Amino acid sequence: MWPEVEQALLNHRYELILSGDKINKRLEEENELDRSIWTLERINFLEISQCPLLYDLPEDIGKLKNLSTLTLTSNNLKKLPDQIKYLENLRHLNLSNNQLTKLDDQFFFKLNHLETINLTNNLLEEFPSLSYENNKKLAIIYLSHNKLEKLQDFPQQLENLSYMDLSSNQFKHFPNTILQLNSLKTLFIDSNQLTDIPPQLSQLHKLKEIRFKSNPLKDNRLKKLMEQDKIKAVLEYLSKQWQDQQKLISSTTTKTKTHIIKQQQEQQGEIKSNENIQDKIEILHFDQPGDLKGKQITILPRVVNVRPYILCCIVRNIDLATPGNLKKFLNIQCLNNGASIFQHSEAANISDIFLTVDSNRLNARY
Repeated sequence: MWPEVEQALLNHRYELILSGDKINKRLEEENELDRSIWTLERINFLEISQCPLLYDLPEDIGKLKNLSTLTLTSNNLKKLPDQIKYLENLRHLNLSNNQLTKLDDQFFFKLNHLETINLTNNLLEEFPSLSYENNKKLAIIYLSHNKLEKLQDFPQQLENLSYMDLSSNQFKHFPNTILQLNSLKTLFIDSNQLTDIPPQLSQLHKLKEIRFKSNPLKDNRLKKLMEQDKIKAVLEYLSKQWQDQQKLISSTTTKTKTHIIKQQQEQQGEIKSNENIQDKIEILHFDQPGDLKGKQITILPRVVNVRPYILCCIVRNIDLATPGNLKKFLNIQCLNNGASIFQHSEAANISDIFLTVDSNRLNARY
């Protein structure tokens, strides 16, 4: 049994710290940690750090149910045992300066009391999901110096989350999920590949400290304000941009609504016009051969395949000889352009038909 472990066991201690060259040398000799560590069920603080030869941990770590702080910093851990995510009393988890590439997507779901997560300086490309029901106490997240390109959506109700460090990652676009973290007070997102900072960030009213230096921002003025550490001026500048955006959106929305109302009114007018026309149409029936006497309708054969349906109009008692009457007649036809009079699959429109009227003959052609 390692002396540090023996002392903790004999003295009923609540903490155990194993760190530095002497621990690393024992790992070199024994190729594993002292198994007696996992029998110290009383301890609530465990630190194992500065051990480059520590590549993994046994599942037995899950026996330490009373742990509230677990520090595994500056080792060479490439993966974590599943049992860590069942340490339900854990409040502070420090896994910084390791070689972690991935964590289970629901790694934090059982850690109901977790307040601090430190994953600084690993090789993570994704950050696990968070749950409001299980992570509502979470206040601080360190994720700098990883390979993150995006974040999964955070629950909006994380009311205690006030500090985030996302610097030195690979974000090309600002993580929009941050914009709903209304309790955020500090945000570091330096040294990424961001070209824009959303003005909506200024609406996080508790935000007092923000840093996004060393990003290829398009807005040179904003970039200069940030490089000069003028935090108040940065937030005011973003707030002004946000207000301008809202005015533009409001103006555009008003114009769009006006246009829609106008279209609806025009459509209602057209419908009413069509209804009026339809009410005036009379359907004539010629039951006896004699009924057609003196009336002739000519249909040109070449248009039958093009227009299988025909509208024939009989016009009576119209004086077309008086100058101007024919023009008025044709104008009425144009005003009724588009009025539908058939319910067939290929409807005929009044505007499709040209009428020639004489004393004994009515011709309809297209």
